[in-house]
Amino acid sequence: MAGGHDIDLQQFGANGMVLLGRMKGAAGSKLYFAADLNYNLAKSETWFSSFRSEMDDYANDRGLELPQNPRPAQPVLDSSSGGNQIEILDLNDAGISSIIWAGGFRYNFNWIELPVFYESGEPIARRGISGFPGLYFLGLRRTYAAGSSLLAGVGDDAAYLAEHITSRN
Repeated sequence: MAGGHDIDLQQFGANGMVLLGRMKGAAGSKLYFAADLNYNLAKSETWFSSFRSEMDDYANDRGLELPQNPRPAQPVLDSSSGGNQIEILDLNDAGISSIIWAGGFRYNFNWIELPVFYESGEPIARRGISGFPGLYFLGLRRTYAAGSSLLAGVGDDAAYLAEHITSRN
C-alpha cells in the first residue's frame, strides 16, 4: 500500500484545476465568488504546515519511521499576486451543465431554491443524483456507503457520478 496523499491546492492549480474563492451567491446562470483565493491559499498552506509538523513530531516522539516525502520548498502558484481571480462565473458561457456540491462539515443549501430536500434539509438523492437534472451531491453522509463523506471513501461515489454525467451527454 502506498499510503495517503496530501491535498495540495497549489499543486491542483499547477495541474490545471481552476481554483476559486469562497462562493458568495448565485443568480440565474451566474455564480459570484469573493476575491479571497490567495488569502485562502496562504491560510491553508500555513495550517497544513503546522498540521504536518505536529504529525511529524508525534511520529518522531514514538520512534516511528516515516518515508521521506519532502514537500516542495516554494508554492507552485504565486499566492501573493492579487490578479486572475474569477469573481463572476457564467455557467452557460463556461459550458457547465452540472454542479457537484461538495461542501464542508455541515449542510447549507439555502442558495438552492429547488424542491430537492427533505424537511430536515438533507438532499433527496439516490447515490448523489437528485430529481433535478444536472444537480448532484457528493461527499455527504450516507450518499451510498459509510465512507461517502470521507476523503478516503468519496472516490467510488465520484466515479459513479462521473459515469452518470458522461452517459447523459
